[in-house]
Parts: sequence; structure tokens; C-alpha cells
Amino acid sequence: MSSFLLTSRKLARKMRKLTIKNISPLRRLVAAAVAVAATFGTVCFADHPFRRHRFDVMRSLPVDSADIVFYGNSITNMHEWWEAFGSDGRILNRGASGASSRELVRNMGSVIDGKPAKLFLMIGTNDISGGVPVDTVVANIRRMAERVRRESPKTELYIQSILPRHEVWKNDSNRVANERLRRMCGELGVRYIDLWEPMLGIRDKGEWSADGLHLFARGYREWCRVISPLVGREPVYADSMVNLTSGLPGSLGMRSSYFGMLPLRSSDAVIVGDEMVHGGEWHELLRTPRVKNRGTGWGYGGLTFDQHKAQLKTILTGNGNKELPSKIFFYCGTKDKDLEGYGSLIEYARSLAPGVPLYVMSQIPVLDPMANAEVAAWNDRLRQLCEKKDVTFIDIFHPLLDYDGHTDPDCVKENYLYGMGYVKVAGLIAPYLREEGARPVTEEDYRRVVASRGVRAAGNELLK
Repeated sequence: MSSFLLTSRKLARKMRKLTIKNISPLRRLVAAAVAVAATFGTVCFADHPFRRHRFDVMRSLPVDSADIVFYGNSITNMHEWWEAFGSDGRILNRGASGASSRELVRNMGSVIDGKPAKLFLMIGTNDISGGVPVDTVVANIRRMAERVRRESPKTELYIQSILPRHEVWKNDSNRVANERLRRMCGELGVRYIDLWEPMLGIRDKGEWSADGLHLFARGYREWCRVISPLVGREPVYADSMVNLTSGLPGSLGMRSSYFGMLPLRSSDAVIVGDEMVHGGEWHELLRTPRVKNRGTGWGYGGLTFDQHKAQLKTILTGNGNKELPSKIFFYCGTKDKDLEGYGSLIEYARSLAPGVPLYVMSQIPVLDPMANAEVAAWNDRLRQLCEKKDVTFIDIFHPLLDYDGHTDPDCVKENYLYGMGYVKVAGLIAPYLREEGARPVTEEDYRRVVASRGVRAAGNELLK
């Protein structure tokens, strides 16, 4: 789920508190319907733009027979699985925040067409909390399991149980679903992974979860330990490490806790930023395990510069398991176009990582022409700031425009980067990452993958 979901839930609570004695019965009915939709329907429908962009990224990157794929919703999407298991570049994250089981069925071709070595699947909590019957969820998971057996019989498939949640009534349905999944796996001869007991701490939030659903690093540490014999790698999370939230709320703080526990080496470059960074599988796009994703967020927008500064300290110091990285790349400013704030972030980075080269990416274009003109003006000012601060400025704005100077719809839709957009951005930063072994996915590579997967569906087709 995304931050958009939390906003919609707040809206729903406000609407339920409205005094409506002065409005008509029809309007009361409409108000009640909207409140219910905001409360229960947002999980699967409110963040469509995000999920379309995320599924398009999945469709743009290849999978091969050596890979280990994690496929699911936000609980999968949120974590850096490949880093948690020792920066194993074969481990691929194919999670999409807010995804339903039906959407995973719809988009499964790009996950199994390369016949991966292993596939870890978890889905269902969004469906159930949105009112989808348990039978439907189990039927959709069965469809996926049968398709793996049919189209990629050598793939080791692992069906992971739905995790506990804070809400008691949802847990009752999740338990029923898990029992049916267990029986289904027995019928199909598929390995079932019971995570319910090891992950019960989620119900109490605390050091496990900020919201009773998604996980702090403490929770992923337990999860990784359960599945490590099946992954074939030991997790890097040590018992002595603690969650470091950077003082950030909700999903931002939970994501920060991973940055605090994941090791950082002097040979690693880090990319710091908001959803645009988080949404990119940079070790795949650049084909090197020495580039680490330190992006935070799901919805369009981003962190304030004060939040970026707080998180940067966690990224670079963490649990005492950090060396200074080889380079730091920034993509910030989506939320607040504050030049002074960006300058302060740059200076703070220099104080934490003296001598480490800094790179600043421009903002990507947006769809609205008037808003795009403002983005272009901001980028010009940002370039000037970088010149004053002796920081390398990387223009990723103009390469994402079409021949007429408008935002290229093959690269940016609904203000999110799509697959081709990520390929272009990776190509633009790769020259600065030669020492880290960057060999970026090319546009030709992208077209080859897309062609091998047939005609790409556009827009809502990704979610039907």
C-alpha cells in the first residue's frame, strides 16, 4: 500500500465525522458511499498510477534461469531483498505496492518467461482487506502456481503465507486463507512457507511495524532467516542491529530502518531520493551489484529536504556497519522546490562524507505543459546551484522529452517513470559509474525484452 492510501483513510474518517443534517438523503447516500470507498477500496484502486508504472518496470527487465524472484505487493516491494542476502544480483524484486492477486495473475508473464530458478510468492492481504472473498484469492494463487508448473516446470515455487496484521477481523480471514493455501500447496506438490508464527510480532507494531502491516527491518530480519535455507544465502542482518527510522513516520521510517541495517562498502555508490529512485531496480538497470538504491516512498511527490537530511545520516552511518561510499547521487526536490534546502542537503552530505563525489539529477518532466515549464525553470536554477557548489549536475529532463519538446509518453506517464524512462536515466548516469562496473541496459535491450513479451498493454490493461 502507498502513502496515498493513508491520505485516503484520513479523508474517509473526516467524511464519517461530517454533520450532514442539512443535506438531502441522496447526498447522504453519496457521502456514505464515498467514505466506504475511501476506506475499503483504496487498497486496490487509489494508487493505480503507481501500480501501472511499477508493473511496466517489471515488464521492461528480463528474468533468466539463474534468478530468484520475489513477487507480491507492497510488503515485497518495500524491501531490498538482494542486499539483505549479501548483494546477490540474481535476486529480483517484483513487488508492486497495492497489488491484488488478480493483478499478479495478469502480469505474471514477465516474471516467469525467463524460467527463473526460484520464485517466492506472497499475495492476498490487499484483496482480503478490500472485501475480496478468500475463495477468489486462493483461486488466483492456484492459477499462478499451475501456470508456473506448466510454463516453467524447473522453477522452484514457494507460496508464502499471508502475514499477520494489527486488525483482528482481517487476521481471521487471513488465517482461513492461509489454511486453504496450505491445502492447495499439498494438492499441487508446491512448497508452502508458514510465516504466521514467526511474524506474529507485526500485530503489536512496536519494533516490528509502524502500521501493523508493513515491516521495519526487524521484521524482515526474521522473515529472511526463515527463508534463507531456501534462498541459499545467509541474511546480512545482525541481532545487534536496531531499527533506525531517522525520525520519519510510517513507510518512510520503515524504509529508513533497512538503510540503517544494510551494509555499505567503500566500493558502493548510493542513489538517494524519492519514489523515482525507489521504483528503479538499479542493480539490474546498471547491471552491477555496486549501486545501492536508497530511494524512499511510493506515491508521486517526495520527502522534504529536512527529511532527506535525516535519512542521509542513517544511510551513511547506520548501525556502525558503514564505510563511506564511492559516490552519492541525489534525486530530490519533487515535494518542495527549495533551492536553499537543496544547498543545505549538499553541504550536509559533504560534512558526513568528506571527499565523496556528489551528483545531482534534474527533476524529470511532467505531463502538464505549464507545470513542466516550472520544472524546467527549477532545473536551470538547480544547475546553477551545482556549479556554485562544485557538484556534478546530470540533466535527465531533456532526454525524456519527445521531438516536439513535450514529455515523451513512452518514458513518463501520470508523472511516473515507465520502463523506457528508467532505461534512459540509467544510461545517463552510467558514465559516472564506470569504476563501479556499470553496464547499463540499452534501449535496444529494452526493445528486445518488450518484443519478446508481445505487444505491451497500456494504461489500465496492466491492472485488469
